Amino acid sequence: MTISIDIDAIYINVLFHLIMVTSTFTLKYRAMVFSVFSLSFVLAILLLLMTSPNIMEPEFWNDSQSILTFFLSAAILFCGCLPLLKMKIISIDSQYIAFKNYLFSSNTKEVYLKTYDHYNVVHEESENGIFEAVWFIKDGKLADSFSTYQYSNYNALKSALNLSHKGELDLSPLKQFLVRCGKKIQSI
Repeated sequence: MTISIDIDAIYINVLFHLIMVTSTFTLKYRAMVFSVFSLSFVLAILLLLMTSPNIMEPEFWNDSQSILTFFLSAAILFCGCLPLLKMKIISIDSQYIAFKNYLFSSNTKEVYLKTYDHYNVVHEESENGIFEAVWFIKDGKLADSFSTYQYSNYNALKSALNLSHKGELDLSPLKQFLVRCGKKIQSI
């Protein structure tokens, strides 16, 4: 009994993975995201345990304090989950860019690179410092982005882009916020 190996298929698969660049998260970003989630989870559980009435009482959920505590705990946990839900694994090849959700890998957005008009480099300011970011522009608005704060292989991701580069945008933090909220770049 012999097993036939298709050398061409293996070669194409290896070549495909050499061409595709996949992102890796920085240690600082992962630590921030998971610590915010863990802290919110612990705070929500502590709030429920410290302020909830006796569970042995019949119909303890009818108490207004219990309902308020539950909703406050849910809000704290929701806010702690937001950074975790925003984590995206980026894969770039010569034609496409794919944004895959870190938690729900079936939630993948695959975009043909030519749907973006161009990309700009922006220096984003945050409480952790100034970080270089790539902003994908479509119809004068910010469509997607990635930065050095999130991804340790930022330079490899940036060099893998098969898209026209229109230089750096010099925007204040307020203008960056407005663009992230949906305002057109030309109108700023």
